[in-house]
Amino acid sequence: MAATGAQAVYIHVDLDVLDPAVLAGVSRPVPFGLTLAQLTAAIGAVRSRFPLAGASLSGFAPASPAAAVDDLGTILRVVGALA
Repeated sequence: MAATGAQAVYIHVDLDVLDPAVLAGVSRPVPFGLTLAQLTAAIGAVRSRFPLAGASLSGFAPASPAAAVDDLGTILRVVGALA
């Protein structure tokens, strides 16, 4: 990113990148995805070098309102890494 001359970044996180064991309520779960620690570390590495111009999350598709509650902690940690 530094080679592009970027002065700020927009980070889009598709939550499907996380392993289903970490976040169950995604639209297209794929085994062997990232751990929460890997994702937040990657976000942190980018944020340590560039100001954040904006961010988005997508792919959250819980089976029910109760299932959404199970994933809330993980989503809040991703939001915290972006904030």
